Amino acid sequence: MQIDVYQGQELAATFAFRREPVYHGAAGEALRARVEAADARRNRDTGDLFARRQGETAATWVAHLLETILAHPGYEARVVGAAAAPFGRRPLPMRRAG
Repeated sequence: MQIDVYQGQELAATFAFRREPVYHGAAGEALRARVEAADARRNRDTGDLFARRQGETAATWVAHLLETILAHPGYEARVVGAAAAPFGRRPLPMRRAG
């Protein structure tokens, strides 16, 4: 599964489950800062920060990513891939409400 994130007509980032994100241009760099800040977790035992959650499922990954992206006005997420568009339907863009 892949999630493409746009700011207006400009591709800002591409995310794929269990792969490193690819950021594009100034919009991508602004998004990178937001995603990395939202992903930061602290180990309760050592106090160390880490970015990736162990044992994360595809469903929790998508939920967390969309929550992070849609919290910022101006970004639009498009889920692409076979799971996102069954039977040849085009994926619907997701925008922040309000």
